[in-house]
Amino acid sequence: VRHWKPYRDGQTSPMVSAPYGPYTFVPLQHISHWLVRAILTTEDNSFFKHDGFNRLAFRQSVERDLAEGDYVRGASTISMQLIKNLYLTRKKVMARKIQEALLVWLTESVVQVPKGRMLEIYLNIIEFAPGVFGIHDAAVHYFGKRPDELTLAECAWLVTIVPGPKFYHKHFMRGEMSDYMFERIKRYMAIMHKRERVSAEELAQASLQMPQ
Repeated sequence: VRHWKPYRDGQTSPMVSAPYGPYTFVPLQHISHWLVRAILTTEDNSFFKHDGFNRLAFRQSVERDLAEGDYVRGASTISMQLIKNLYLTRKKVMARKIQEALLVWLTESVVQVPKGRMLEIYLNIIEFAPGVFGIHDAAVHYFGKRPDELTLAECAWLVTIVPGPKFYHKHFMRGEMSDYMFERIKRYMAIMHKRERVSAEELAQASLQMPQ
């Protein structure tokens, strides 16, 4: 019998019993800590330290865009990605970038939304596959389990597909992960180890078996 914990007071059945039913918002404490560590490693390593902007990456991005005469490199923090997903279009124009910067400043420095709350919302709204938004449906869609049951390797897989969920969904559609993708996942986990978010023993164990 699978043991499970309720997401909220009074809940009497597992959320995964209806994986494609009403949208389910998952509190941060019910999301695997591996996913939090993995998303910080791949998307925004200094998220809990900056004020919404990675100035070094932003400067490098602007310099390259000016040199190329086009929008070719992003420098989005999780804060910026959250604002873009909640309030703005995906059109890559300067006006949108100015709006994005203003809203990030208001969120981080004026309203001072807690970082944990921002990360919680981010993980509940990002796209993981065509029509699959948020970590609850992603965990059910790919692995048939709750977000707090996800393993290190499964979380590493999920963060690898964030930049291109429609493209990487092909692995799911053919029913298995390629050896190349598994090697990519192991490289991500190795970076997590280098940044002291995974121990050597945990890395070695997670590298033994490809996620199913």
